[in-house]
Amino acid sequence: MIKKPFTEDGVAAKESELYALPDTNLKIETALIRSAFKNWIADNFALDSNQASYLQLIDPKFIDSISTEVADSIENQLPIKIEFPLQTIGAKFLEKGNALIYTFEPNNGVKVTGQLQIRIFYQ
Repeated sequence: MIKKPFTEDGVAAKESELYALPDTNLKIETALIRSAFKNWIADNFALDSNQASYLQLIDPKFIDSISTEVADSIENQLPIKIEFPLQTIGAKFLEKGNALIYTFEPNNGVKVTGQLQIRIFYQ
């Protein structure tokens, strides 16, 4: 797969590309996201040097959380909405708004619905 730009359009294109994969390949991708999120991002998106440096600085606790929800969203072919800033002045923040709903069904296991929302902003 060709690296996509790390923009709203690039993320949407990657999402479409992933959702077109056969189930087996999609499971491989979600396993990679869960186990090596930073590497998966770097391997799938054309990051500039600032983005690549910032990715390495993100706290492991945040990475654990977001990698699980990104993988769950992709595994269930749910929409991922990522919002990029118009201004890049000040300190950079990441915010994960959780509109994912996890439901346990005794006969079917865990069902995930909703939409993952990620916002990058400066303040």
